[in-house]
Amino acid sequence: RNDIGPENDTAKITEWMHQAFAEKRKLMGFGHRVYKNGDHRAPILHGLGRKAAEARGPEFVKLFELGETVQQIMEDEKKIYPNVDFPCGMTYFTMGIPVPQYTPIFVASRITGWCAHIMEQHANNRLIRPRAAYVGPETRSWNA
Repeated sequence: RNDIGPENDTAKITEWMHQAFAEKRKLMGFGHRVYKNGDHRAPILHGLGRKAAEARGPEFVKLFELGETVQQIMEDEKKIYPNVDFPCGMTYFTMGIPVPQYTPIFVASRITGWCAHIMEQHANNRLIRPRAAYVGPETRSWNA
């Protein structure tokens, strides 16, 4: 993230990516142990990030497009797709959120779910298993 700035272009990004590949560096924001063909949440957040970039102006659109170049290279050359963290970081950046705040925002967005799991584990006196079968109602209605 610190290597990519407005003075960069697609050629520099491509060179940077190939150097990372040659050094066998792991690029954060790509790959998911469950969603092998891409995280279904990523395109949704990607679209929101693009809108945020457009709202901030041409400089942010250019930076966002450089991120899209990184994504395209990963998909084309490594067949590795972005997880939700990649467009999330791009979106935070285009919103003007400082990089040191990314992790606290991530934690804040997850803490309610973590607390719910802990409460459920205490209530049932057993650990929740990720592949547990859902036993609730098949359908529920809701108002938009």
